[in-house]
Amino acid sequence: MKHESGGDQKSKKIIAVLHSSNLNRWSHRKYRRLLKKAGQLETKFAPLPDRGDLKRYPAESENVFRDERAARKFQQVVEGLFRDWNPDDAEVTLTGANGPKARYLQRFMFLHGIPYRWVTDEIPETRACLRDGTEFPATVGELYTRLILGKPPYDPERRYDLVIVGAGPAGLSAGISAGAVGLSALVIEPNRPGGSAAMSINRIENYLGFPGGVTGTKLAKLAVKQLQDVKVDLCPTITAREIQKDKENDSRYIVVGVTADGEVVRLSTGMILIACGQKPGTLRHPDTSEDLEIPQDVEIGYDMEPHVANDAQGKSILIVGGGDTAGQAALLYLEHNCASVRLVTYDYPDMGGALYEKLEKKIKIDYKSTAVGFNHEDDGRIRTTIRSLGDRKKEHSHLADRVHVLIGGRPNTDWLEISPVKVDMEDGFILTDVHTKDFRQAEAGASHGERLVLPHPFHTSQKGIFAVGDVRRLTRRRVGQAVGQGAAAVGSMEKYLLSKDERNGGYVWQRVLSSDPPSLWRRWREAISEAESKSCSGTSEEA
Repeated sequence: MKHESGGDQKSKKIIAVLHSSNLNRWSHRKYRRLLKKAGQLETKFAPLPDRGDLKRYPAESENVFRDERAARKFQQVVEGLFRDWNPDDAEVTLTGANGPKARYLQRFMFLHGIPYRWVTDEIPETRACLRDGTEFPATVGELYTRLILGKPPYDPERRYDLVIVGAGPAGLSAGISAGAVGLSALVIEPNRPGGSAAMSINRIENYLGFPGGVTGTKLAKLAVKQLQDVKVDLCPTITAREIQKDKENDSRYIVVGVTADGEVVRLSTGMILIACGQKPGTLRHPDTSEDLEIPQDVEIGYDMEPHVANDAQGKSILIVGGGDTAGQAALLYLEHNCASVRLVTYDYPDMGGALYEKLEKKIKIDYKSTAVGFNHEDDGRIRTTIRSLGDRKKEHSHLADRVHVLIGGRPNTDWLEISPVKVDMEDGFILTDVHTKDFRQAEAGASHGERLVLPHPFHTSQKGIFAVGDVRRLTRRRVGQAVGQGAAAVGSMEKYLLSKDERNGGYVWQRVLSSDPPSLWRRWREAISEAESKSCSGTSEEA
């Protein structure tokens, strides 16, 4: 595959892929010529042979990558070329300072195949400019909306049946299920659909229907297509700020959000599903349990993307964390010939056994330890103070070129703390169904043998507000679980709508769902109610 930089000028880099289960003499000679040509052009060459061919044709160059690493290496080479491309006729020009945010935006553009130009400029906020001269803040949400969705994402005047806060696997699954049963729904998200899974270095290995795993980006793309098929609105440019009661109908809610431009939006809805996931975890000091103060001149990575390791040769790496992401990051750096990798884990590594076996003898691991301080040295390296959590609480320092903090996430529920409408929470996690305070009190006060009515699954302490995914207490960070919860929550919503309205009589849906315009779900229920009414009337007349 030739990579062209625009106009008549061609790139000097060629990426070649060779895959064959049976290399005969002719194809073997062709393989040698291709390898020689690749070496002359200082290119990366990535043959992908079957496992049986690995011993027959040993690697002849450090630029030849084989076995299970070949696909990952190939993607990294392509990503590097894509990042250096800068075509003159790019769809969008991005202007901003180099750094973590720049790398994040560049990876987003690569994963979605959007040609772009990057202009380095030390401005406070990265800006984007389309071919027609339109300028806007270069957030992934704005880029996704303008370059991929390509249409107005939602109707601000519409009275929705359901607003879903978060477009991760749980939120997208709930949106698809809600649209399929006829509820009018809107999914809001401040970034891009797919949540943290869409940019993760880990393939999703245990998801139904994808033997060999699937990338989060691909899964998110397929989910968005399904969302559009069932006519559910998606707006990946809105950050939820608070929940209010609707003054016109106190059985409904207003979700207040803000766009990247600072515009405040007010979304009317009958029900809310909170699926806003988690944000990267930050270190806390073991003595005070307060967030660890990190100097401004110290750059810490709170995520890990494949391209970050491309220039890691000869560098020392420190990773705080012991889960799968920390292990995958360590393995990625080792594959790029870094000088050393050190892992600092609070307890013992909580990663897969096969991954731990690959790393155990190749890296230094500080067990039952944590980082308690960071300082920027004159040579650009970062000095990290590491404390043992044992009885002696010994401390020592470690110099590294790069530091990553990969300790999982914390529930993204800070905005709910200041909302006028509050839900029960514990350590930032939302309590649902049998874990809510009201149910616990009722259970404690119930007499022996008394049967309690169980609340609807995924229902919070506020009527009509549900929560799924990583924001719930006692949840596990699994894509398959999040998808299942999203679909199951819509089933609970239907039961909630069909329950009796204790205050006004009738059914809850008659009070909660908008009649202007009525959703398909409401029209179905009205048709059923009318048919039941006529049936009862006919029976009465006959009597």
